[in-house]
Amino acid sequence: MKRFSKYIITKIFIYVLVLVGSFILMNTRFGFTSSGDVIKVACGGGTIDILENIKEEFEKRTNKKLEIVPVGTILGTWELYNKRVNAGFFSLPFDVLLQLLEEEGMIIDNPDIFNYIVLGQTSTKLIVHQDNMVSRLSKEDMKRIFLGIEKNWKSFGWEDVPIEVVVAKQMKGIHTIFSQKILDGFPINPKNRIDVEYPNDVLEEVEKRKGAIGLAVVDPKEYKVKVVESPEIKREIIFLTVGRIGSEIKILLDLLSKAK
Repeated sequence: MKRFSKYIITKIFIYVLVLVGSFILMNTRFGFTSSGDVIKVACGGGTIDILENIKEEFEKRTNKKLEIVPVGTILGTWELYNKRVNAGFFSLPFDVLLQLLEEEGMIIDNPDIFNYIVLGQTSTKLIVHQDNMVSRLSKEDMKRIFLGIEKNWKSFGWEDVPIEVVVAKQMKGIHTIFSQKILDGFPINPKNRIDVEYPNDVLEEVEKRKGAIGLAVVDPKEYKVKVVESPEIKREIIFLTVGRIGSEIKILLDLLSKAK
């Protein structure tokens, strides 16, 4: 019993060290500490390009540097809550963000501290390999694939090719919405699952795997993949701040509103 208790304590200690080390690494890598000459905006895969497009104009109008911090929705919202970035720009509904934070053990005691504005909507695209002859999938078809009921493309009128579902770890919010709207609340659970880290990795894997299918939140035009016609999977684009909105943030918000 003592040996078991010692094992548990050791595991907890290691876990805490990993968390602390990860936090220090993220602070070092992205420089979260705020500076008066820099406006830092946390973002995820679906909003980076929009920020890149307005960066030059923002810096010209404010004489401030715009630092884009691509750490994803969960860590990005947490860093904003702790005032280590100036704003957050994400393509997920606010309630889903709070849900994801809670699941990760990042508790927001007072969600009212956030100011959030819905700037528009965007869609998640369903992509397959460019040689795949399937051009349309219904909601029921998608359920059969992503819940592991079907495992071969011949069930959908194509070749005898195993289905490989590519899933990115850094797309938890997208998966939550997909589960709610397409899978009737069930989690993604395919027979043949390929785990990757980031949204771009999904595109790369689908490009090179003949039987692959995945969800795309970034523009797939630069990849040799095919967008399949399917039920729309829309999600909100939101802009988040904490506390008073300063003049530079108002200019940023104006530019983003026009760029959406």
